[in-house]
Amino acid sequence: MLPPESPRLTHICIVDEDEQFRALFRQILQEQGYEVLEASDGRTALRLMWTSPYRLVVIFAQTFPERDGLTVLSAVLADPPLARYHAYLLLSVAPCLSPSLEALVSTLKVPIITHPQDLRSVLKRISRLAHRLEAKRNHSRRHLSAEIKDNMLVSEHC
Repeated sequence: MLPPESPRLTHICIVDEDEQFRALFRQILQEQGYEVLEASDGRTALRLMWTSPYRLVVIFAQTFPERDGLTVLSAVLADPPLARYHAYLLLSVAPCLSPSLEALVSTLKVPIITHPQDLRSVLKRISRLAHRLEAKRNHSRRHLSAEIKDNMLVSEHC
């Protein structure tokens, strides 16, 4: 028997030190139908990513305390299952990224939204990432279902 499906609702993790920004962004995302988790620093964000039973769209700023965007993405790159399990989006108010962060973003294929002033474009990007996670989830379930079926056939022949 397959494990119960996780809710189709996409879970978002907002990582930003500014509590007011997180509260406003959480409200907007919840109105769009998303479940929202929050982290005020990189350490908390990584803990949520490692322990969440849900695939997350992780939205984070370039800088925040306790492990900034560069440190978080470095940890994600060092943990390939973590890199594949969640989707990531970087919001940056800086006109350009440091070469180190630029390399990580490129390697992990993390979309960047610079100077995020148009809420519609941010929500559209989040929606695309959510659909990508849903496709990964469906693929994983099909693969697991086929594997279980194959194991049942093998055990019947033994």
